[in-house]
Amino acid sequence: MKNWLIFIAILYCFCSCKKEKVETDSNALYRSAFHGTYKLVSSYSDKAIDVNLDGEASIDMLREIERLSESFVQIKVTTYINELTTGISFAQAWSEQYFVRDNKTTEDVSDYDPAVSVTYLLQPASGALTIDTFQRTLEVKSDVFSNTSRTLTLPFDASFQYENDKVKKLTLVTKKPLYTSNGIISVRITSIYQR
Repeated sequence: MKNWLIFIAILYCFCSCKKEKVETDSNALYRSAFHGTYKLVSSYSDKAIDVNLDGEASIDMLREIERLSESFVQIKVTTYINELTTGISFAQAWSEQYFVRDNKTTEDVSDYDPAVSVTYLLQPASGALTIDTFQRTLEVKSDVFSNTSRTLTLPFDASFQYENDKVKKLTLVTKKPLYTSNGIISVRITSIYQR
């Protein structure tokens, strides 16, 4: 009987001990590896175009597109209240072209027209992000974000490079129509962002 009492007392001690929460949070790993703002360091198109209308075509989009150097990507990793769900959001700010003819904004531009002036605005596009750490690719779930005047396209191909368990570089590929000295031309642009 005495042995039973000792056994029950020991069992009670083990059962009444507070269990510590073991941190196996993959969300913390995502937050550490991806969360942050990435600045544009290079951007090249698949063909030489004259976007800045200086008469010289180039594949260097940082040289061709005004204010493109201000572009950035932001990835936010958020753990929700129940601590079981993680949301990963993606936002890209890009210098978009806007057209002015006769002191009015217009979208009716296809051919080159010297009466049209081009202005640039940094515009955001956003979506939910899926990360494949094995393939080292990113996928933006929603393919477009609509603002009041136009549809802004998100990247259709994205990859990343690790350094010391943190993402240091993002490579994003986007297809964009751009107004050039030869009219509207659709190009594939590969941009590299660095944290």
